[in-house]
Amino acid sequence: MNDSESEPEQRSSLRLVNLHVRAGSTPLLSDTSLAIANKKITVIVGGSGAGKSVLLRTIAGLIPRDGETISWSGDIEFGADDAGKANQRVGIVFQQFALFDELSPTENIQFAIDHRSNRSSPPEQTAAQWLDELGVPSKTRVAGLSGGQRQRLAIARTLAGDPEIVLYDEPTSGLDSASGRKVAQLIQQTHRSHGRTSIVVTHDYETLIPIADEVLLLDSENKQLVSVPRAEWSKIPGRMKPVTLNHANPPPATAAEIATRSGDEFITATGAAVLAALKLPYDALPLFPRPKWGVRFFAHYLRLVGGVSAWIYLILAGMIIGFTSTYFTFKFLPFRLYTQPLLIDE
Repeated sequence: MNDSESEPEQRSSLRLVNLHVRAGSTPLLSDTSLAIANKKITVIVGGSGAGKSVLLRTIAGLIPRDGETISWSGDIEFGADDAGKANQRVGIVFQQFALFDELSPTENIQFAIDHRSNRSSPPEQTAAQWLDELGVPSKTRVAGLSGGQRQRLAIARTLAGDPEIVLYDEPTSGLDSASGRKVAQLIQQTHRSHGRTSIVVTHDYETLIPIADEVLLLDSENKQLVSVPRAEWSKIPGRMKPVTLNHANPPPATAAEIATRSGDEFITATGAAVLAALKLPYDALPLFPRPKWGVRFFAHYLRLVGGVSAWIYLILAGMIIGFTSTYFTFKFLPFRLYTQPLLIDE
């Protein structure tokens, strides 16, 4: 192998080392090890239910190793970037965008700028420049943006957070073919302009494979994430198979097994409650990288629970409770000959 062929291996953006991912008792990935090239567009394809989005969230650090529903083991190692940093910052563009509707488009991006990992250096662009580059109107409320504009805003906010790796979760989901091609072109355009490592998970291989530098297939039969050579990209549709769930009924549990399981669940729940109570003072302490955003969100939620609409709901709830309690006191409770005049007088 010559030096040019070994370059992606030497300059990998991240490595999956003996990665195992399980959804309950169902394995999604088994003993997978591979490297994802630095500053390339890597498209991960797979059949429905294969676990593409789960894998993306695992890479992003959003799924704990020992989660109740999803668990994983192995290592996710981030390669060094141009500055020699080993722990690279990861940003994710969610399928449903996850924007702050109560903030303006400019404030959505400013939030990401203010929460960059290295705030000592000036940002790559201002919020206004990001909006202008991605073609998002700054005067329109987030709730009033079209689906395409919201997606552009989500991409702009992710890039404004200065990540070295950008993850896209099903970016063309729910779009027609023309809109899907525009999204693919947008991903390719921002990738070329900003030089980030881009990882896209999708089932829409026809739209997104044309912009890919590398393609990985999540093989649901062998539970492996495998690299697909460019010469075999046309064969990908035949290799994308949906996951078939095994609905075999387990044997009935014995009385001893039921009692043991109930005891374990009680001890686990009790321990979790005690631990949560001990951690409550720490969890209740607000920790914000930027105090102004902490004050901003505190004021927002205070307005939600103490605003005019909240008072209206409290008044209505008080009227309903008062009427119901008075009615049942007069009609059904004992000693109503005593309680009725007492309620009327007081």
